[in-house]
Order: sequence, then structure tokens, then C-alpha cells
Amino acid sequence: MNLISRYVARNESLKKALSSSSLVKRIAQRFVLTENLEESNLIGKWYDQGFGVILYPIEADAQNYLEALTFWSEKPVAGSVSLRAPFEDLNLVVEEAAKKGVRLEFDMRAAKEVDQTLQLYSEIKRKHSDSVICLQANLYRTATDIEDLHDLSPIVRLVKGAFKSERSYRCREEIDLNYIRLAKMLINRDVKTYLATHDEKIIKELISFSEERGIGRDQFGFQMLHGVRSTLQEELRKDGYEVWKYLAYGEDWVPYCINRLLERKENISFALEAILKE
Repeated sequence: MNLISRYVARNESLKKALSSSSLVKRIAQRFVLTENLEESNLIGKWYDQGFGVILYPIEADAQNYLEALTFWSEKPVAGSVSLRAPFEDLNLVVEEAAKKGVRLEFDMRAAKEVDQTLQLYSEIKRKHSDSVICLQANLYRTATDIEDLHDLSPIVRLVKGAFKSERSYRCREEIDLNYIRLAKMLINRDVKTYLATHDEKIIKELISFSEERGIGRDQFGFQMLHGVRSTLQEELRKDGYEVWKYLAYGEDWVPYCINRLLERKENISFALEAILKE
């Protein structure tokens, strides 16, 4: 979470003012479900259309994750829960996910915690074989991490990444090039890969790459934020690709939304474009 969103998260009066703003609410609805999860009819509609759904509880503790697992266990559909490890009672959440047959997707909390998160994933993947690990293309180390994970038969969610460190790419062009390089590496090695990007140029290049090499459409899929490039998501689904919608929800949605918008300049463009099309 960047400095601005941290400030908003700590300032209750500012959060209240922002959350009551109609403009902020309209922008937020493109990224996050602000109301109670149980009140939403989106998930059933998406499932009927052939989309998968990943739930991301913004208030990230064991209880929130357990509630998300219970939500999925009571639905006649398959789903995932995205979590930020490590946290207290992680083992309890992993055990419940295995019992309830819900897939877990491990995000990264910070650049300094990559090693710890990868170690946790390695341990959990052996017990929970369909678990997914998020890798960030802006970090220099990611190609090496892919090599190190090879024997584990990982399932990877590849994002451009927002971590900034001494060992990360800063230039957008460099990050894009590394994203493409890493995606091709993963797909070539028969690693089940979810391309978590809204960048249509990159998506088209990777689809062409897979078609040229006769790589099946079951080898990779796409994960995109709820409300971003919805038409593109629908086109990919109709073309036979696996497409998952990433749905954040929770009471503390204002700083989350601000953080999402400020992570990358293109996020602001996506949100404004969506509003102007209404």
C-alpha cells in the first residue's frame, strides 16, 4: 500500500468523506465490491457466463479468509480465495480450504517478503496441489524464482507488479518486456499460467506465441480485475480461454481503491474510460 493510501487508511474522517462521494463510489465499483458479499448477484451471473471468480477479502485476517471459504463451500460453483501470507492461523485456513475444495491464491505482501512467501507456497503446494502463486514481472529475481519452483509443478499468476526496490525494473517498457519474457518461459515449460494483465497488446502477443507453437488453450488463462476491460474479458472467454474475475470486497474499500488506482497510471485511465462509457 503506498503512502497516500496508508494516510487514507489511518484517517477516519477522510475515509468517511471519500466513501460518501458519488464519484469515488463510481470509480470504486469498477475495482471493488463495497457492499456485503452475500448481497451481490454478480458471482452467480459470472459463473453462468463461464467465468471463474477469485474472492479477495480486503480485511485480510484468518477470520475473513475462513468466511470466504465458507461462502464458496455453500455455492454450487468452483472458486478461489486470494490471500496475503504470512498471517496468524495460516495453517487453519489452508486446512479448511482443502476440506472445502477451494483453491488458494498466494499474493505477495512486500518485496522483502518474497522469500518467505515462496517458502510457504512450496510447503502448502505439496498438500494443496491446486494452489496458485503470484509472481511479479518487475522484480529482477522472478526468472530465477521460476527456475527454483520448477520441481514443484507450480501454478503461476503472473502480474506486472507494484513493488519498488533496488532490484526491480522501474521503466514501464522494461517491465512489459520482462512480463512477456517470463510468460513465454512459463508457457513453454508447460507451467499452468494465469496472465493477470489488462494490457491488450501483451495479451495478443502471447496468444500469437502460443498459437505458433501449438500450445493448447488449457495451458494458460487470464485473470482480470472486476470491471476492467470487461469487453476484452468476454472476448477471451468466447474464444475458449479460461478467464477469472478478481473481486475485492470489504468495508475498508476506500484505501484499497485508491491504492489500486495509484499503482499504475493505466489503472486511472481504465477507471475513467469505464465511467465515460456509461
